[in-house]
Amino acid sequence: MNQISRCIMTVILLMCILSGCGSEIFKSGTETEKILKTQTEEIKDHYSYKMKEVWCTNGNKRIYGVLYLPERKGRVPLLIYSHGLSDTHAKGELYATSLAARGIAVYCFDFCGGSDESKSNGKVIDMSVMTEVSDLEAVLNSARKWNAIDKNKIVLAGFSQGGIVTAITAARCEENVAGIIFVEVR
Repeated sequence: MNQISRCIMTVILLMCILSGCGSEIFKSGTETEKILKTQTEEIKDHYSYKMKEVWCTNGNKRIYGVLYLPERKGRVPLLIYSHGLSDTHAKGELYATSLAARGIAVYCFDFCGGSDESKSNGKVIDMSVMTEVSDLEAVLNSARKWNAIDKNKIVLAGFSQGGIVTAITAARCEENVAGIIFVEVR
């Protein structure tokens, strides 16, 4: 398994573990648990990381987000987390801290008008799936220019409505997206 595949597999496994998805499957002593334990044991490096506010723009709107950036040499893979309806960037914090400690940068942001608590511009009444697609495309275009990010290793992840936005954006920008993850919490 090459390094990109291992990175993407690690992201998927961690997202599944952290979201609790498939928790019935991970019972003690199962073959899946043994494979999962082996995968996580392969993650030997744990990194310090910095959190910093990063603003992006989409036309005349400002998009607020927090970048969780591992302190490691070279450019790092990035996961862009899209929250669900009426949520904010804070919904992705658990994923972000766990992945950043494993060397993967994460950017969690507020869709414009995505919630009453959003720090981004915009009103909830003006928000739609397609305005959120536009926001995610703007974030993706900005992230590809960030010095610390490997622009060939950007994965989009979405929760609930953010998953729909992720799917549409990935289809429209497939040449700039290394993979997608749909997060479901039961």
